[in-house]
Amino acid sequence: MTNRPGPTRTSALSRAGAAPATARAIVLALCCVAALLATAGCGGDDPGGPGTPGSGHITLTLDGTRHVFDGSATGLVARAGLLQLGAIKGNGSELVTLAVPDAVGTGPLGIDGGVNLNISVGGVPYTATDQAGTITVTAVSANRVSGTFSGNVVHPQDDTITGIVTDGSFDVPVSR
Repeated sequence: MTNRPGPTRTSALSRAGAAPATARAIVLALCCVAALLATAGCGGDDPGGPGTPGSGHITLTLDGTRHVFDGSATGLVARAGLLQLGAIKGNGSELVTLAVPDAVGTGPLGIDGGVNLNISVGGVPYTATDQAGTITVTAVSANRVSGTFSGNVVHPQDDTITGIVTDGSFDVPVSR
């Protein structure tokens, strides 16, 4: 009688290759949006100050359809050199998160280096593909960041569902 190893159990996500890391990134991004919005009212009495709801926006065009996330857009320091921005539209069924450098300049948009874009519209999640886009931070102050972005996005678990983001812009209060 020989001992044979039994079948290895794997989840559907782990069988999908790189999908687990991407799925975790999206869950993390959604948690960041929730945290951002939970702290949105912490900006004091300054009507345009950091964390003030209604004073920022993130807009983008996904496959020809314009999406405007305004009123709830806010940001915070994710880690040294990186800001996490987020906004929810409507009843919360559509959201966007954008991790941007905490410095003026232009660079690649994608999951490498932490600079990333996650979108959920119409119940379909998308994330930026590796360095398949560009982000330009045009201004950074103690309590605000603004810039532009564009690039390719893909469904995190089905790479046949893709999209093209154009005309992306952000002007968001930041809590530091």
